[in-house]
Amino acid sequence: YHWAPPAGLSCTDCQSPLATPPDSVTAYTLTVTTADGCSGTRTVYLRFAPPCDANDLKIPNAITPDNDNVNDTFRPAPVENAPRVIRLRVYDRWGEKVYDETGPSAAWDGNIDGKPAPVDTYVWLLEIECQGEIKPIYGEVTVLR
Repeated sequence: YHWAPPAGLSCTDCQSPLATPPDSVTAYTLTVTTADGCSGTRTVYLRFAPPCDANDLKIPNAITPDNDNVNDTFRPAPVENAPRVIRLRVYDRWGEKVYDETGPSAAWDGNIDGKPAPVDTYVWLLEIECQGEIKPIYGEVTVLR
C-alpha cells in the first residue's frame, strides 16, 4: 500500500490510515502492489463540509397554497449540509395547533382539517438536529390566497 500525499495521514503504507487532512488536500491516491508485481491505483476525493448551523436553513415567511406547484407548502428549503428536521408544528393566532408532523419530509400544505386555511399569519415551531443536539427554532408564516 502507498498513499499520497502523506499530509494528514496516520500512515502511508497501511490499508486504512486515519486521515486528518489539512484544508489544502482534497484527494488521496492509493496504489496497491501485489507480491507478483501487479498494481492498481484509486483516488479518494474528500469534500469538506462546515458543521451544520440553524442559520443555514432557508425558511419561507409566506406560502400560496393554490396548487400551482410554486410555494404551495411550508417547510425549510432543502439546503446542503442543513440541520435535519425532527418535527414541524404550526399554530394559528389563538395558539391552536393546525399541523404537527415528524421527520425530514414534514411540510404543511396550508390546510386545516382538510380545508384551506384562512389567509392569516401562523406561528411555526421547528425542532432540528444539529451536530447531535436537538434545537427548537420558531417564526411566522403567512398564508396568501
